[in-house]
Amino acid sequence: MFWDYVENIMDLAVTIFGLIFCVVQCVKCIRRGWIYAIVFFLCNLLSGYYWTTYIAIMGATPKVTDALTYIGWNVAFAMMLLIVLEFKTDEERRYFHPLMLLPIPLNIWQLTLYLPYGNQINSIYQVAVCTAIACFSIQSLCWYWRKRKEGVKWPCVAMAAFLYVCFEFGMWTFTSLEGPLGFLYSFYYLCSMLCSVDILFFLWGIGLAYGVFGRSSGIRNETINSENADVREDRRKYGRMSWKIYFAILLLMFFSTGMLLVVSYQRARSSVYAQLEKNCSILADKYAQELTAWINTNATIIETMAAEITSKETYEESAEAFQKYLADNYKLLNKGGYIYDFYFTYPDNRMACASGYVPDGTVDYAGEREWFREAAGTGELFYSTPYRDSDTGKTIITISKAVYKDNKLQGVLAADIFVDVLADIIREADVPDNSYAFLVDQNLGMVVHPSEAY
Repeated sequence: MFWDYVENIMDLAVTIFGLIFCVVQCVKCIRRGWIYAIVFFLCNLLSGYYWTTYIAIMGATPKVTDALTYIGWNVAFAMMLLIVLEFKTDEERRYFHPLMLLPIPLNIWQLTLYLPYGNQINSIYQVAVCTAIACFSIQSLCWYWRKRKEGVKWPCVAMAAFLYVCFEFGMWTFTSLEGPLGFLYSFYYLCSMLCSVDILFFLWGIGLAYGVFGRSSGIRNETINSENADVREDRRKYGRMSWKIYFAILLLMFFSTGMLLVVSYQRARSSVYAQLEKNCSILADKYAQELTAWINTNATIIETMAAEITSKETYEESAEAFQKYLADNYKLLNKGGYIYDFYFTYPDNRMACASGYVPDGTVDYAGEREWFREAAGTGELFYSTPYRDSDTGKTIITISKAVYKDNKLQGVLAADIFVDVLADIIREADVPDNSYAFLVDQNLGMVVHPSEAY
């Protein structure tokens, strides 16, 4: 989209400059050519501004079938045709050369490229008007070539109009190429920028014809250098309006530029936020998988031990033997030091702990503890909400699994796991600048946050 912005902003800048220049010249001395040129630039501004704003907001070019996109440019093409005709002498108008007809078969072929993209009426209109511009421009160029030795001035307006049409056809053709020739699409931007440059040449040609940059090139039915009373009166009359017109044009320019900048900023801001959100989502998924893998590793330990206790009926052994079994597994499996304790709780609230802890009988584990009730009720692994342990002051989670024999509950095996590892993963997460990672539980309770306030 970078080059889309460049070529559209360049087109807008040239169009606004041309509009101001034509208004200034028309205020100084009203001429039909300047009026046509003002309409030409105003219509170009209408479509150019719409196109640029659409790209800034939507992030894509308007559809070919959107009539609003081309209405300004379509009127501008008609104005260019009138300008080309305006700067022809009567003798030049009656001149004919076979080369004048050359654009007709070429542009009919090009029309066949554009029709499949929809809005056929618009395509036919644009090709027809641009073909007429090309034909009449070639007429002026051929007339000049024939009369050049007689002192006929170089037809700058016709030459600029002819080049403009060629660049326009180049833009349309390069956007229509597909398949193996699709790589030529990039030449669209070149043709678009050349159109903008040629507009300045076109403007210079009108000014040269009207004697703005020196001697006039001779214009049908008008004598530019005459300073009769009517012309002086027109200058006084419209001179009083000049400051109002300048002010209106400046307001239009600042408003258009300001709106474009605001829309572009909003579009860029939305794009940055969308990309940032996407990157954060990718990072969140990455670390979520890492956290899930760590928790699943500990869950696998509980499931494996529960299956072993069930198969060996370890729960029927003496309290000392069962406690030794849990303690041996604790030493074997707690290499990282993040397991706080293994314990097996019977339905009658008896408990065997790897740490050797013996409950005092005041707590009804089977009835009051969620890790017991949920595991016994579902038969599935249970994961508790992270909580702060009263003895260590650290945050832990409890993973539990019920043990059955002949569909009868024998007890619940549980493990208390320190979540320090999870906290380290979150704190060390590689996140964008001015960002931080945090972890919440399934109830949106804060588990890990860089601020101690949480």
